[in-house]
Amino acid sequence: FQEYQKFNLNFWAMTAQNEPTDGFLYKFFFNNMGFTPETQAEFVFTNLGPTLEQNGFGDIKIMILDDQRLFLPSWAERVKIIICNFEFFLVII
Repeated sequence: FQEYQKFNLNFWAMTAQNEPTDGFLYKFFFNNMGFTPETQAEFVFTNLGPTLEQNGFGDIKIMILDDQRLFLPSWAERVKIIICNFEFFLVII
């Protein structure tokens, strides 16, 4: 994002991963990675979110599950619950 800013290009949002369920499709035609709601929540909470924040991009929105409406709203609800639980446990620790 810092390099894009040099060219006056700013971002308001990004996805955690393009089409996160493709990694679970048998014999998909190219290499890919898959996220479950649990692994996506963990990645956003422990890696992507803090990295954006530390580099001055904490205002960028992170979108999840950009590929399959079939999994909505349950996927998003599950990710939200997991992230809220991570935040709760951080307060306790």
